[in-house]
Amino acid sequence: MASHSNCAKPYIGITCDHDKETDRLQLRMAYCRSILNAGGLPVLIPYASSEDMTAILTHVSGLLLSGGGDVDPSLFAESPHPYLGRVNKVRDDVEIWLCKLALSGNIPLLGICRGMQVMNTAMGGSLYQDLNSQWVMRDLLEHNQKAPDNEPVHRVEVSKNTLLHRITGKSSLNVNSLHHQAIKSASYPFYTVAKADDGVTEAIESDKHTFCLGIQWHPERMPDDFVSKSIFSAFVDACYENSKKERFNNA
Repeated sequence: MASHSNCAKPYIGITCDHDKETDRLQLRMAYCRSILNAGGLPVLIPYASSEDMTAILTHVSGLLLSGGGDVDPSLFAESPHPYLGRVNKVRDDVEIWLCKLALSGNIPLLGICRGMQVMNTAMGGSLYQDLNSQWVMRDLLEHNQKAPDNEPVHRVEVSKNTLLHRITGKSSLNVNSLHHQAIKSASYPFYTVAKADDGVTEAIESDKHTFCLGIQWHPERMPDDFVSKSIFSAFVDACYENSKKERFNNA
């Protein structure tokens, strides 16, 4: 991990859930700690006007799409499945819009769990609304683990010559798993770069962008894990390089 202590640390926007009943933004502190530990400065993105959120995005050097509830299936032209969980259409719309802005501006982008699913949906892809009832290709692993959420429970195989492989230096990772939705197939410009042993997509990337990675597990909940630290370090480093370009262009 590069040290940014003697230079301007990059500001990194993080999306939040919105509890409509209490009108509160919600985000696990683990996301902020992971960014801080990697040398970045987390900025929580509120639900605001499109103009204000555009302004916020122009002042951060990276975007992290956080985990959370299910994605509304109407966004990929499906009706709700009986086992669909709680959805938040406002959050979906905001995050899809932010994702498209980040991609169009080549802003470093990291999607975690739901965040990866939002990335794919934003580009016209679809999801399994409920893996346990819709997965038919082979025996399914337990993807919504009963073990403590900081413990790895299954293996992920990583394709070589990919960003994720370069970041981790590994072809096989042990990860935690806290989801019941998943990507059906990666939608351009994304492509699948990691799968679980049962074939479920565990990571996507775009090689059309400087840093664009979506992962299905939760590295922020395994802060002492080498792979988790490597992912956040690489993301923050990419955000730092982007911030240097911004400062140069504004000079």
